[in-house]
Amino acid sequence: MIIMRDVSIAKSEYIPSERMISKIQDFQDDKELFRYCTLPEILKYVECFTGPNIMAMHAMLINKPADSGKKTSRHPLHQDLHYFPFRPSNKIVCAWTAMEHIDRNNGCLCVFPGTHKGYLKPHNYLQWEGGVNLMFYGIRDYDENSPRVHLVMEKGDTVFFHPLLIHGSGWNKTQGYRKVCITSPCFPKSNRLEAKMSRYVKLYEICDV
Repeated sequence: MIIMRDVSIAKSEYIPSERMISKIQDFQDDKELFRYCTLPEILKYVECFTGPNIMAMHAMLINKPADSGKKTSRHPLHQDLHYFPFRPSNKIVCAWTAMEHIDRNNGCLCVFPGTHKGYLKPHNYLQWEGGVNLMFYGIRDYDENSPRVHLVMEKGDTVFFHPLLIHGSGWNKTQGYRKVCITSPCFPKSNRLEAKMSRYVKLYEICDV
């Protein structure tokens, strides 16, 4: 399990609290956290996209901190497929669950409807004024006038999306934290895929039906 801290928080500010953690990744070996990945309420929708015998590559909990003023809590517009070394894209789905009320003030998800029908665009670091979190890549060649939707969500609300969907999230303008739990990507079990992916990551089964 990988525990990460926000790039804008100085080491001298680390105290035993939620402030210490901005992201937990690869928590599949933690029994309690991994329960999220196996929830029937999640899997019944995942299976609509992937079919049976579901596997996943990555799971994380994001605790977006209150922005320090450098706007490093922003996550630029991107496509998840940029990070996935396998295909086909139409058999991959991501689940994004709100753990509390989320809106534009604390950095909700922003999506470009219909972009999942497009193609994978080049990604790189953006030249943002005020600072860039180097953990995040973004795309540049998108139409800024394209319709976008800001997803206001309540605790337990979940959105499922295609890995080509253009999405991102804004900076957290509040004094609190914004928590979400994510399983990405989910895809059907395949011996050929498992052999290929074993060079990159540890795969784990989340459903065998």
